[in-house]
Amino acid sequence: MVAAIGWLLGDVWGTLVIVGLLRLVLTHHFTFFINSLCHMFGTRPYTDTNTARDNFFLAIFTWGEGYHNYHHFFQYDYRNGVKWWQYDPTKWLIAGLSKLGLTSELRTVDDTTIKHAEVQMQFKAAQQQIDTAAVGGLDLPHAMKSFQDRIKFEYDAFMQTVEEWQALKAKTIELKKTEYADRLHEVEDELKHDYAKIEQKILEHNSNLKTAFRSIGISKKAA
Repeated sequence: MVAAIGWLLGDVWGTLVIVGLLRLVLTHHFTFFINSLCHMFGTRPYTDTNTARDNFFLAIFTWGEGYHNYHHFFQYDYRNGVKWWQYDPTKWLIAGLSKLGLTSELRTVDDTTIKHAEVQMQFKAAQQQIDTAAVGGLDLPHAMKSFQDRIKFEYDAFMQTVEEWQALKAKTIELKKTEYADRLHEVEDELKHDYAKIEQKILEHNSNLKTAFRSIGISKKAA
């Protein structure tokens, strides 16, 4: 294709050199953009403890590397885009190679931990909305006051869920120490059931927060 264009232009070798250099320049620049533009533009759905951001546009040109906020917060996960709709061909390639036995021991973050991080960021976003509305010491509008009360109630419930989750993780460690060898399948089934309940609670908190945001005219994208 490139040679054909060069032939039409009357300079096959010159066209090949230019296209080759252009490919290298674009590849390097989009790679460098990850540590520059992805710290300036995009969203921070998992953490605001660093400047890294998720940027869908850059993910297209960097084979999924644009989901930089996730990568910084969950560095040991081989994936960058963890949602089904996120473009991450690097993840698909690695997962495909694992089916062929060419990659192994792929590490991932469990869904509950990911959703926990997202819900925490939603609470921060809610507090920012409340703080913005309260600037100047004026009384909060009725809708915002209701939103504030709803967020406080949900946050207290969320913290209780987190406490249950931490207790379950401690229980997991203890069970594996004392009973894992004798009651392998029974213990694993019990723990899976308990973790599923915790995950469901966190998903409910996530859903309730989205409903609360909609009540003040803000739509939070489904995760």
